[in-house]
Amino acid sequence: MIISTFIFKDIIINFLIFSSSIFLLIKFTFLKFVNLQSRFIIFFYHTIFMILMIFYGYSNPGDSNFYWKSIDNYNFEILISSGFMKLILYFFKYILHISYSNLILILNLIGTFGILFFMDFLKSKLFNKNLVFTILLFPSLHLWTNTFIKETFILTLLFLFIWVETHKKNYHFFGILFLLLIFLLRPYLGIILIFPFILKIYLNSEKKIFLTLPLSFLLFFLIGFLYFYFDFYTLISVDSYNPIKIINDILNQYNTIIHGSSIIDTDKFFIFNMIAYLFSPIFYFEYILSPLGLIFTLECIVLVFILFYLIKNFDFKFPFFKIFYLLSILLLLFIYAESTTNVGIVLRQKWTIIVFLIYILTDGQKKASKENINNII
Repeated sequence: MIISTFIFKDIIINFLIFSSSIFLLIKFTFLKFVNLQSRFIIFFYHTIFMILMIFYGYSNPGDSNFYWKSIDNYNFEILISSGFMKLILYFFKYILHISYSNLILILNLIGTFGILFFMDFLKSKLFNKNLVFTILLFPSLHLWTNTFIKETFILTLLFLFIWVETHKKNYHFFGILFLLLIFLLRPYLGIILIFPFILKIYLNSEKKIFLTLPLSFLLFFLIGFLYFYFDFYTLISVDSYNPIKIINDILNQYNTIIHGSSIIDTDKFFIFNMIAYLFSPIFYFEYILSPLGLIFTLECIVLVFILFYLIKNFDFKFPFFKIFYLLSILLLLFIYAESTTNVGIVLRQKWTIIVFLIYILTDGQKKASKENINNII
């Protein structure tokens, strides 16, 4: 009985999921700048990292295994952050009754489509194929969209949100939906991104007077939620409306947490911490000695050249609301860099910031650079 169940659930269904993935890739022609060949290159490249993460997760159990096992005793008390992540996995495991391996293949397809949307955005702004594929072939983008962790869904939602943000058609509904889901997975990230998004809707609207009241109500709601979130969820007593004091209290609270890594030291000047966080593990030589550490280090070296090139060709005459996107991301980077000492968390969470920086820099490239881009790698 156990053998027959294994054959049916873990072989036949996996075959059907994989075949369906191929079928969807062939039939999916929605993206303008992504041809069939590109779809299959990204899918099979993504699948290689899926296999890698299976073996790595087996020998080094991490958050992915923890989430999958923890939903066996899920009590539905908190439906945001880790609670919402567990709710998603609970739906797959106990409502759809799919196995661990089934879900890995489904996530592989979800992550692939997210990267394809990001590819469509990049190819619409950068006409050099080498540059586009260099960005898209970063191992981290494929590793962290192939596991049962928040980044798998957050990065995919972020790719979709970026595509919506730069599309000419009015997709505000989908933008709000993607930000809402990001908010449910990581509340502070959703709130940080939704403020510039609301500002963009308001500034681009021809009927500002009608939007003032509902958008003001939404902003007050978000500010109120942020206040109670930090007061109750993070166990920080918010006894002041001074934002600088609140941030300082949050950082002090994080500093009291016993982290799972002694490699990262945050007791340095904040600018250095921010740079070290963004380009980790370059600054943490102990971690570079591992095989994955070496891959991530080489990846970061390439990233330095790409960001330098994008900044060099950046047109600083960009929409006003993007200043707030940039400030929001820099604030997030500051908080992360000052509070996170767990190397595994750094290597995952930093890609939320990197992807959004690439979006801002790529979307603001000078027209001349789009027409004639030299290879940089």
